[in-house]
Amino acid sequence: MALTGLKQSEASQIFGKYASNNTHKAAYTGHTTRRYNQTESYPMPDEIAAPKPPFKQRFFRAAIALLFSTILMIPKLRRLRRNARLWMAIRAILIVAGAILLWRAVILHFSAAYLLPGIILLLLGALVRARPVKKPVDAVAAELNAIIVVSGGVLVDATHLKRLPEVNIFVNPARLIVLTHSYQRLEEIALASIESITRRPADQSTSPAWDLEITWQGGEISTRFRYEGAFAAHLAEIAETTLRQVWKKSLPVITP
Repeated sequence: MALTGLKQSEASQIFGKYASNNTHKAAYTGHTTRRYNQTESYPMPDEIAAPKPPFKQRFFRAAIALLFSTILMIPKLRRLRRNARLWMAIRAILIVAGAILLWRAVILHFSAAYLLPGIILLLLGALVRARPVKKPVDAVAAELNAIIVVSGGVLVDATHLKRLPEVNIFVNPARLIVLTHSYQRLEEIALASIESITRRPADQSTSPAWDLEITWQGGEISTRFRYEGAFAAHLAEIAETTLRQVWKKSLPVITP
């Protein structure tokens, strides 16, 4: 019986030590868990906000982005400029938007964020005009039934108050049609009414120049073309030779 009591006391002591050890472990584990949970609430190094780049660096990045966007928009803008009415509406929108931005800049004491874009939009709307598609010379010659096109140099006849450069002479089997570079019709001379075609050096000209004069309508009207530059004589000779060949072919043949 004494032995049994001793064993029971030893067992109770061992159980007490084991329970106390488990209690200390549980307390340490809970303390560690609480510390770990507390550390999770602190921001990690990656979550800390990086400082903003300086203004020069941000401005340079914005300028590069604007430059590349403008380059990509150039083909689209060229297609839009071919439509005169649509481009006129776009110019009006740009001018209105630029005026609004400038008004905002004045209210905000000339803020650069509104002032510079407003000036750019106003300049684009005011200066960039439409550029319709120009017909090729061959297409215009086909419409006029012209067999050849001759450079007319500068038109300096008395009926026009100013010199008209880049004039072309469309040679039709029955008439000569004088058009500007924008295909505006200036003169129409019937081959049957031509009296003479003469070529001579230009009078009162400081640079090398030659005149090609066509007298028609019974000698009452004279149309003069001036060729200037180093190849003036050559161009005038080509025009005279070509026009004379077509003119002689159009003359009626008189048989006795």
